[in-house]
Amino acid sequence: MVRSAPVFHEIADSLMAFMGDGILVAHNVNFDCGFLSYEYERLERRFRFPKLCTCVGMRRRYPGHNHTGSESCARLTASSSKATTARYATLGRQPDF
Repeated sequence: MVRSAPVFHEIADSLMAFMGDGILVAHNVNFDCGFLSYEYERLERRFRFPKLCTCVGMRRRYPGHNHTGSESCARLTASSSKATTARYATLGRQPDF
C-alpha cells in the first residue's frame, strides 16, 4: 500500500493548507503530532497547531475504564449515543447532536 505513496516532502504543503487554522484532533494526539513535527523539522519548518486528544476525553468521560484504544472508545461512544437517543425517544424528542 505504501510503495507508491508520496514521500512526506511531496505532501507537506498540501497538509499545511488542509490544516489552515484548524485543530489537530487524534486519538493520542501527541503521538501523531510527534511524527508530523519531526518531518516538518526535517524540512526546516514548524508544525504547531492546537491539539485535541480523544484519548484524554475518553478517560474523563469514562473514568476507570482501562481500554483507551480507538476501537474500544468507538464502542463506548456508540453505546452512549444509543442510550442518549433512547432517553430522548422516551421523552418524545430528538437529540440535538
